[in-house]
Amino acid sequence: QAQDDIRVSEGRYQEGLGNILEVLDARTVLTQAGVNAVIARYDSAQARARLDRALGIGMPEEKR
Repeated sequence: QAQDDIRVSEGRYQEGLGNILEVLDARTVLTQAGVNAVIARYDSAQARARLDRALGIGMPEEKR
């Protein structure tokens, strides 16, 4: 969706129907979506690591 919004806003800008702020806003939304995806992957990995630790998975025998 965000990529489509960029395409539409750039097309409108090139035709003189939109302004540069619409293009920049669309690009900002796409960038933020990418940042949010990275944060979600990090949070998921961190939660998995906490779960593994709580279950004793991947720990040396003497620390279980």
